[in-house]
Amino acid sequence: VTVASIDVSGNISGNNIIFGDGTIQTTAAAGGGTPTGTASGVAFFGDDNNLTESDYFIFDSGNKRLGIGPGFSASDFASNNIVRITNSKVVGGANAFNSTLTVENGDSHGINIISSTNRAGNIHFSDTSASRGIMGYQHSTDFMYFYTSATERVRIDSAGNVSIGDTGNNGQLYIVNDTASDIGLTVQGAASQSANLQEWQDSAGTVLADVDNSGNISGNIGRFDTAISTGRFLVTYNESSAPAILAGNYRGIDIQASNNPFIRMFAGASQNGSIVWDSSDGFKFTSSNELRFVENGAETLVLENQDATLQGGLTVGGDADISGALTATTKSFLIDHPTKEGMKLQYGSLEGPENGVYVRGTTDLS
Repeated sequence: VTVASIDVSGNISGNNIIFGDGTIQTTAAAGGGTPTGTASGVAFFGDDNNLTESDYFIFDSGNKRLGIGPGFSASDFASNNIVRITNSKVVGGANAFNSTLTVENGDSHGINIISSTNRAGNIHFSDTSASRGIMGYQHSTDFMYFYTSATERVRIDSAGNVSIGDTGNNGQLYIVNDTASDIGLTVQGAASQSANLQEWQDSAGTVLADVDNSGNISGNIGRFDTAISTGRFLVTYNESSAPAILAGNYRGIDIQASNNPFIRMFAGASQNGSIVWDSSDGFKFTSSNELRFVENGAETLVLENQDATLQGGLTVGGDADISGALTATTKSFLIDHPTKEGMKLQYGSLEGPENGVYVRGTTDLS
């Protein structure tokens, strides 16, 4: 009994064919061995061991490219596609990306790269010699990294802290400039910028310090401890907006306050001196030790324990009232001569063993 035969042309006939992997083919292809279907369609044997053409696969043999997805047709390829995967078509998506591999979906979709818990998943961008750019995720310590020119440039750690130019973790944003001639950080405003260029806020969104649209810096100076209250500062570099006294080529510091602006000096946490403008009393200088005024490297006035030491001369344009003792090594002084122009009168004090008042001369009391 003949159960199978092969004719002179190599055609096999029989009840079924058993392949080497155990697969049994019982049904011949449609058309007596000459399958029919859509041009560029891909056919395969289904679960029922029958040859089936699928509308999920398109192979463009002329351009050597593969399309995967329901209802995919040759018109869905973009010009440089080699593989295009489409779950549901996006309007205009066929030519939206001129890429070798395109993954398309009308809903949320993506590419999943799965790695071991102690390994990294990477996407490489390589030239003919080596990998130059990398986007990757290291699962062992949960950080993401970005390479350019085969060097890591940006890292985002598991807490979302961003390091640029370094792999360290020193805050929410950490920037390391490795080129001395490069600007570390530039904030450029828009044309006719009206809002602040930068702001620093607390957790409630309250602005603690800012750089306004003209580059002026304002905010809390800070404190050494809770016993020292904060102040406010405003530094002005633009002569046109500065007070008249700072016009021209001068620079200065404007201290603006609703009442009694001041400058305080600290050594550590201890206040040692201050300069205060009082609207009633004018300037007040305070010091926990001596208060010294220096000109050209030499002390000209020293205030210590309510005493003043004057190192140079003293010119008094008005009356001089002395409520205490007057001590002097030379007890003489000059005045302009009352009748002889250009001449002086020198007054002297003679020492003697007595204390008295002497009156000499005449006067007219009429």
